[in-house]
Amino acid sequence: MFSSKSYKDFKDKYSNHTFDNAEGIFISDNKLERNTSFGINNNGHLIILLPEKIYRSSFTIKKLYSLLQPRKFISETNNQKIKGCPFTYESVKTESQYSLLSVLNRLLRSENYNEKLYQFFELLQQASLRRDGFKAAPFFSEATVVYSLLNKFPSLVDYWRSTGKAIIDIIGSQSNPPIEIKSTTNDHSRIHKLSIHQIRFFQENPNALLASTLVRREPTGISCKEICLKMLSAIDQESKGYLTLSGLIQTLDACPEFSSELFDEGFSANSMTLFKPDFSQLSMIQPPAWLVSGKLEIDFQAFPEFDL
Repeated sequence: MFSSKSYKDFKDKYSNHTFDNAEGIFISDNKLERNTSFGINNNGHLIILLPEKIYRSSFTIKKLYSLLQPRKFISETNNQKIKGCPFTYESVKTESQYSLLSVLNRLLRSENYNEKLYQFFELLQQASLRRDGFKAAPFFSEATVVYSLLNKFPSLVDYWRSTGKAIIDIIGSQSNPPIEIKSTTNDHSRIHKLSIHQIRFFQENPNALLASTLVRREPTGISCKEICLKMLSAIDQESKGYLTLSGLIQTLDACPEFSSELFDEGFSANSMTLFKPDFSQLSMIQPPAWLVSGKLEIDFQAFPEFDL
Protein backbone atom coordinates (compact mmCIF):
# COMPACT_ATOMS: atom_id res chain seq x y z
CA MET A 1 0.00 0.00 0.00
CA PHE A 2 1.34 3.41 -0.96
CA SER A 3 1.91 5.92 1.84
CA SER A 4 -0.46 8.60 3.07
CA LYS A 5 2.13 11.18 1.96
CA SER A 6 1.98 9.76 -1.57
CA TYR A 7 -1.79 10.19 -1.53
CA LYS A 8 -1.52 13.76 -0.24
CA ASP A 9 0.91 14.54 -3.08
CA PHE A 10 -1.66 13.14 -5.51
CA LYS A 11 -4.37 15.37 -4.01
CA ASP A 12 -2.07 18.38 -4.40
CA LYS A 13 -1.71 17.59 -8.11
CA TYR A 14 -5.48 17.22 -8.36
CA SER A 15 -6.05 20.64 -6.75
CA ASN A 16 -3.97 22.26 -9.49
CA HIS A 17 -5.76 20.43 -12.31
CA THR A 18 -8.42 21.92 -14.57
CA PHE A 19 -10.94 19.36 -15.81
CA ASP A 20 -11.50 19.08 -19.56
CA ASN A 21 -14.44 16.70 -19.13
CA ALA A 22 -17.09 17.08 -16.42
CA GLU A 23 -17.42 13.28 -16.34
CA GLY A 24 -13.67 12.71 -16.23
CA ILE A 25 -11.62 11.31 -13.34
CA PHE A 26 -8.19 12.52 -12.29
CA ILE A 27 -6.54 9.08 -12.03
CA SER A 28 -3.69 8.33 -9.64
CA ASP A 29 -0.49 6.64 -10.80
CA ASN A 30 -0.81 4.37 -7.77
CA LYS A 31 -3.11 1.36 -7.85
CA LEU A 32 -4.79 -0.89 -5.34
CA GLU A 33 -4.59 -4.68 -5.41
CA ARG A 34 -5.93 -6.48 -8.51
CA ASN A 35 -4.77 -3.60 -10.69
CA THR A 36 -7.56 -1.42 -9.31
CA SER A 37 -7.43 2.22 -10.40
CA PHE A 38 -8.84 5.14 -8.44
CA GLY A 39 -9.05 8.89 -8.75
CA ILE A 40 -10.92 12.08 -7.93
CA ASN A 41 -13.83 13.51 -9.90
CA ASN A 42 -14.69 17.14 -10.60
CA ASN A 43 -16.51 17.38 -7.24
CA GLY A 44 -13.52 16.21 -5.22
CA HIS A 45 -15.10 12.81 -4.50
CA LEU A 46 -13.05 9.61 -4.47
CA ILE A 47 -13.92 7.05 -7.14
CA ILE A 48 -12.50 3.53 -7.01
CA LEU A 49 -12.89 1.52 -10.22
CA LEU A 50 -13.39 -1.93 -8.72
CA PRO A 51 -13.06 -5.11 -10.82
CA GLU A 52 -16.08 -5.42 -13.12
CA LYS A 53 -16.97 -8.94 -12.01
CA ILE A 54 -17.84 -7.81 -8.47
CA TYR A 55 -20.97 -6.02 -9.70
CA ARG A 56 -24.33 -7.40 -8.50
CA SER A 57 -26.59 -4.35 -8.31
CA SER A 58 -26.32 -0.60 -7.85
CA PHE A 59 -26.86 1.02 -4.46
CA THR A 60 -26.53 4.31 -2.59
CA ILE A 61 -25.90 4.66 1.15
CA LYS A 62 -27.00 7.94 2.74
CA LYS A 63 -25.59 10.06 -0.10
CA LEU A 64 -22.13 9.09 1.12
CA TYR A 65 -21.36 5.91 -0.81
CA SER A 66 -22.61 4.56 -4.12
CA LEU A 67 -21.85 1.65 -6.42
CA LEU A 68 -22.86 1.68 -10.08
CA GLN A 69 -22.63 -0.86 -12.89
CA PRO A 70 -19.34 -1.07 -14.84
CA ARG A 71 -18.76 1.78 -17.25
CA LYS A 72 -16.04 3.68 -19.07
CA PHE A 73 -14.53 6.95 -17.91
CA ILE A 74 -12.06 9.40 -19.39
CA SER A 75 -8.80 9.68 -17.48
CA GLU A 76 -7.97 13.34 -17.01
CA THR A 77 -4.29 12.45 -16.59
CA ASN A 78 -3.74 10.88 -20.03
CA ASN A 79 -7.08 11.35 -21.84
CA GLN A 80 -7.51 7.59 -22.23
CA LYS A 81 -10.62 5.53 -21.54
CA ILE A 82 -10.61 3.46 -18.38
CA LYS A 83 -13.28 0.98 -17.29
CA GLY A 84 -14.39 -0.43 -13.97
CA CYS A 85 -17.20 -0.72 -11.44
CA PRO A 86 -17.30 2.76 -9.84
CA PHE A 87 -17.54 2.89 -6.05
CA THR A 88 -17.87 6.54 -5.04
CA TYR A 89 -17.11 8.05 -1.64
CA GLU A 90 -18.61 11.53 -1.40
CA SER A 91 -16.19 12.96 1.11
CA VAL A 92 -13.47 15.45 0.24
CA LYS A 93 -11.39 14.74 3.37
CA THR A 94 -7.95 13.49 2.34
CA GLU A 95 -7.45 11.47 5.52
CA SER A 96 -10.83 9.75 5.20
CA GLN A 97 -10.28 8.98 1.52
CA TYR A 98 -6.91 7.40 2.23
CA SER A 99 -8.41 5.38 5.08
CA LEU A 100 -11.07 3.94 2.77
CA LEU A 101 -8.45 3.09 0.14
CA SER A 102 -6.44 1.23 2.80
CA VAL A 103 -9.46 -0.86 3.82
CA LEU A 104 -10.41 -1.68 0.24
CA ASN A 105 -6.83 -2.59 -0.61
CA ARG A 106 -6.79 -5.10 2.25
CA LEU A 107 -10.07 -6.62 1.06
CA LEU A 108 -8.94 -6.84 -2.55
CA ARG A 109 -5.90 -8.80 -1.37
CA SER A 110 -8.18 -11.63 -0.17
CA GLU A 111 -8.86 -14.66 -2.35
CA ASN A 112 -12.60 -14.24 -1.79
CA TYR A 113 -12.41 -10.46 -2.24
CA ASN A 114 -15.85 -10.32 -3.88
CA GLU A 115 -17.58 -11.60 -0.73
CA LYS A 116 -15.35 -9.48 1.50
CA LEU A 117 -16.28 -6.33 -0.40
CA TYR A 118 -20.00 -6.97 -0.07
CA GLN A 119 -19.62 -7.74 3.63
CA PHE A 120 -17.97 -4.34 3.95
CA PHE A 121 -20.73 -2.64 1.94
CA GLU A 122 -23.30 -4.19 4.30
CA LEU A 123 -21.36 -2.92 7.30
CA LEU A 124 -21.31 0.58 5.80
CA GLN A 125 -25.10 0.36 5.48
CA GLN A 126 -25.43 -0.68 9.14
CA ALA A 127 -23.04 2.06 10.26
CA SER A 128 -25.10 4.65 8.42
CA LEU A 129 -27.98 3.94 10.82
CA ARG A 130 -25.80 5.25 13.65
CA ARG A 131 -24.97 8.37 11.65
CA ASP A 132 -28.57 9.62 11.83
CA GLY A 133 -28.90 11.68 14.99
CA PHE A 134 -25.39 10.78 16.12
CA LYS A 135 -24.75 11.65 19.79
CA ALA A 136 -21.14 11.72 20.84
CA ALA A 137 -21.46 11.08 24.60
CA PRO A 138 -23.42 7.78 24.45
CA PHE A 139 -21.20 6.56 21.62
CA PHE A 140 -18.04 7.42 23.56
CA SER A 141 -19.41 5.44 26.48
CA GLU A 142 -19.97 2.37 24.30
CA ALA A 143 -16.53 2.62 22.72
CA THR A 144 -14.88 3.04 26.14
CA VAL A 145 -16.57 -0.07 27.53
CA VAL A 146 -15.70 -2.20 24.50
CA TYR A 147 -12.08 -0.98 24.50
CA SER A 148 -11.73 -1.48 28.27
CA LEU A 149 -13.01 -5.06 28.10
CA LEU A 150 -10.76 -6.19 25.24
CA ASN A 151 -8.23 -7.67 27.67
CA LYS A 152 -10.96 -9.91 29.09
CA PHE A 153 -12.80 -10.54 25.80
CA PRO A 154 -10.37 -10.11 22.84
CA SER A 155 -13.06 -10.66 20.18
CA LEU A 156 -15.63 -8.34 21.77
CA VAL A 157 -15.66 -5.90 18.82
CA ASP A 158 -16.96 -8.76 16.63
CA TYR A 159 -20.20 -8.70 18.63
CA TRP A 160 -20.62 -4.95 19.16
CA ARG A 161 -23.86 -3.86 17.47
CA SER A 162 -23.02 -0.20 17.06
CA THR A 163 -26.12 0.84 15.11
CA GLY A 164 -27.71 2.58 18.08
CA LYS A 165 -30.98 0.76 17.33
CA ALA A 166 -30.23 -2.73 18.67
CA ILE A 167 -31.99 -4.07 21.80
CA ILE A 168 -28.61 -5.02 23.27
CA ASP A 169 -25.30 -3.32 22.44
CA ILE A 170 -23.08 -6.41 22.54
CA ILE A 171 -24.62 -9.74 21.62
CA GLY A 172 -23.57 -12.84 23.52
CA SER A 173 -21.19 -15.47 22.17
CA GLN A 174 -19.20 -18.43 23.44
CA SER A 175 -16.48 -15.99 24.46
CA ASN A 176 -18.52 -13.19 26.06
CA PRO A 177 -21.88 -12.52 27.75
CA PRO A 178 -24.45 -10.13 26.25
CA ILE A 179 -23.81 -6.60 27.47
CA GLU A 180 -26.03 -3.52 27.41
CA ILE A 181 -24.16 -0.23 27.84
CA LYS A 182 -25.67 2.79 29.56
CA SER A 183 -24.12 6.17 30.27
CA THR A 184 -24.81 9.41 32.08
CA THR A 185 -23.13 12.81 32.20
CA ASN A 186 -24.19 13.15 35.86
CA ASP A 187 -21.15 12.45 38.05
CA HIS A 188 -23.27 11.66 41.08
CA SER A 189 -25.83 9.09 39.92
CA ARG A 190 -26.31 6.03 37.75
CA ILE A 191 -29.91 6.47 36.71
CA HIS A 192 -30.52 4.73 33.39
CA LYS A 193 -33.58 3.95 31.29
CA LEU A 194 -34.48 0.48 30.01
CA SER A 195 -37.16 -0.29 27.44
CA ILE A 196 -39.68 -3.09 27.85
CA HIS A 197 -37.76 -5.05 25.19
CA GLN A 198 -34.52 -4.72 27.14
CA ILE A 199 -36.16 -5.81 30.38
CA ARG A 200 -37.52 -8.89 28.61
CA PHE A 201 -34.06 -9.56 27.21
CA PHE A 202 -32.54 -9.54 30.72
CA GLN A 203 -35.30 -11.86 31.93
CA GLU A 204 -34.65 -14.32 29.09
CA ASN A 205 -30.85 -14.04 29.36
CA PRO A 206 -29.89 -14.19 33.04
CA ASN A 207 -26.18 -14.08 32.18
CA ALA A 208 -26.56 -10.68 30.48
CA LEU A 209 -24.70 -7.75 32.01
CA LEU A 210 -25.31 -4.02 32.15
CA ALA A 211 -22.26 -1.76 31.95
CA SER A 212 -22.75 1.71 33.43
CA THR A 213 -20.32 4.53 32.72
CA LEU A 214 -20.03 8.20 33.59
CA VAL A 215 -19.08 10.51 30.72
CA ARG A 216 -17.34 13.83 31.21
CA ARG A 217 -16.39 16.33 28.52
CA GLU A 218 -12.76 17.42 28.67
CA PRO A 219 -11.15 20.15 26.48
CA THR A 220 -7.86 18.21 26.45
CA GLY A 221 -9.49 14.79 26.11
CA ILE A 222 -9.96 12.50 23.14
CA SER A 223 -12.72 12.19 20.54
CA CYS A 224 -14.94 9.28 19.56
CA LYS A 225 -12.85 8.87 16.44
CA GLU A 226 -9.61 8.71 18.42
CA ILE A 227 -10.82 6.00 20.79
CA CYS A 228 -12.11 4.00 17.81
CA LEU A 229 -8.70 4.27 16.15
CA LYS A 230 -7.05 3.08 19.37
CA MET A 231 -9.41 0.12 19.41
CA LEU A 232 -8.73 -0.60 15.74
CA SER A 233 -4.99 -0.81 16.40
CA ALA A 234 -5.59 -3.26 19.26
CA ILE A 235 -7.56 -5.95 17.39
CA ASP A 236 -6.79 -8.54 14.74
CA GLN A 237 -6.85 -7.05 11.22
CA GLU A 238 -8.40 -10.26 9.90
CA SER A 239 -11.29 -10.22 12.36
CA LYS A 240 -14.87 -9.31 11.56
CA GLY A 241 -14.65 -6.62 14.23
CA TYR A 242 -11.82 -4.91 12.39
CA LEU A 243 -13.96 -4.62 9.27
CA THR A 244 -16.99 -3.50 11.30
CA LEU A 245 -15.02 -0.83 13.13
CA SER A 246 -13.35 0.37 9.92
CA GLY A 247 -16.76 0.87 8.31
CA LEU A 248 -18.06 2.64 11.40
CA ILE A 249 -15.13 5.07 11.51
CA GLN A 250 -15.41 5.68 7.78
CA THR A 251 -19.11 6.51 7.97
CA LEU A 252 -19.23 8.48 11.23
CA ASP A 253 -16.32 10.63 10.10
CA ALA A 254 -18.95 12.61 8.19
CA CYS A 255 -20.42 13.70 11.56
CA PRO A 256 -18.55 16.74 12.97
CA GLU A 257 -19.17 15.61 16.57
CA PHE A 258 -17.35 12.34 15.92
CA SER A 259 -14.06 14.25 15.88
CA SER A 260 -14.82 17.58 17.56
CA GLU A 261 -16.34 16.61 20.93
CA LEU A 262 -13.67 15.58 23.45
CA PHE A 263 -14.06 13.41 26.56
CA ASP A 264 -12.03 12.24 29.55
CA GLU A 265 -11.22 8.63 28.61
CA GLY A 266 -9.60 7.76 31.94
CA PHE A 267 -12.57 9.07 33.91
CA SER A 268 -15.06 7.04 31.85
CA ALA A 269 -12.96 3.87 31.93
CA ASN A 270 -12.44 4.06 35.69
CA SER A 271 -16.13 4.76 36.28
CA MET A 272 -17.26 1.64 34.41
CA THR A 273 -19.32 -0.57 36.69
CA LEU A 274 -20.93 -3.89 35.76
CA PHE A 275 -24.30 -5.09 37.01
CA LYS A 276 -26.30 -8.27 36.54
CA PRO A 277 -29.86 -6.93 36.95
CA ASP A 278 -32.55 -9.35 38.07
CA PHE A 279 -36.02 -8.53 36.74
CA SER A 280 -37.50 -11.96 37.41
CA GLN A 281 -40.12 -10.50 39.77
CA LEU A 282 -41.40 -8.03 37.18
CA SER A 283 -44.26 -9.59 35.18
CA MET A 284 -43.99 -9.10 31.44
CA ILE A 285 -47.03 -11.25 30.58
CA GLN A 286 -49.27 -8.28 31.28
CA PRO A 287 -46.86 -5.40 31.88
CA PRO A 288 -48.22 -2.24 33.50
CA ALA A 289 -49.62 0.32 31.05
CA TRP A 290 -47.02 2.91 32.02
CA LEU A 291 -44.26 0.53 30.94
CA VAL A 292 -45.72 -0.64 27.62
CA SER A 293 -45.42 2.77 26.01
CA GLY A 294 -42.45 4.06 27.94
CA LYS A 295 -39.23 3.13 29.67
CA LEU A 296 -38.31 2.08 33.16
CA GLU A 297 -35.98 4.53 34.93
CA ILE A 298 -33.70 2.71 37.34
CA ASP A 299 -31.10 3.88 39.83
CA PHE A 300 -28.46 1.19 39.35
CA GLN A 301 -26.58 2.25 42.45
CA ALA A 302 -29.27 0.25 44.29
CA PHE A 303 -28.04 -2.93 42.53
CA PRO A 304 -25.02 -4.94 43.70
CA GLU A 305 -22.00 -4.62 41.44
CA PHE A 306 -20.90 -7.64 39.40
CA ASP A 307 -17.26 -8.72 39.34
CA LEU A 308 -16.04 -10.43 36.17
